[in-house]
Amino acid sequence: MNPHAHRRRLVREDGFTMIVAVLALFISSLVVAAAFVAAQGDAKLTGHDTSHKKAYYAAMAGISAYKYKLSAEPNYWKKCPSITETKVPGAEEESYKVETLPAAKTTTKQECESNQTKILVASGSASGTFRIISTGIVGSGSSEAKVSLIATFTHPGFLDYVYLTNYEILDPTAANLEATTQHPNPAAECEH
Repeated sequence: MNPHAHRRRLVREDGFTMIVAVLALFISSLVVAAAFVAAQGDAKLTGHDTSHKKAYYAAMAGISAYKYKLSAEPNYWKKCPSITETKVPGAEEESYKVETLPAAKTTTKQECESNQTKILVASGSASGTFRIISTGIVGSGSSEAKVSLIATFTHPGFLDYVYLTNYEILDPTAANLEATTQHPNPAAECEH
């Protein structure tokens, strides 16, 4: 064999471009595959997060339904009511259920219905309150998401109605002050 022909064959770069192109395609396919796997994982996490947020708002809808029934019938709580699983209006897959919680863990449903004091907290800072648990449910089977919220109800007291500001004054007629409409600068009168 001719040594010059052998050397020319070794120096030629035929096929070098093909190797570079194959390597570039291989590396770009790995990048695309990695991006696809990452996006798929993020989509799963986003779906899980969305389901739990929907379940949270379904549980809030359960609390609102209980408050509505309580405002319509003030003695509603004395029946130890439970709201069976109910669809959230305007939603396709969200539902909620609500239960009245007993004050003590040993209280049964029958004891609660016969003696309402079994659901009232008797001591501590929560004395005189009762609690409910609302569970929001989204989906079913392995894709089911549940969120439970506990709401505490109390009777309104005096402090719920007190209104105090820095500009609180007596009625002008009771304090023998001129009406603010007769004052040249009503804002200055209000500040005093």
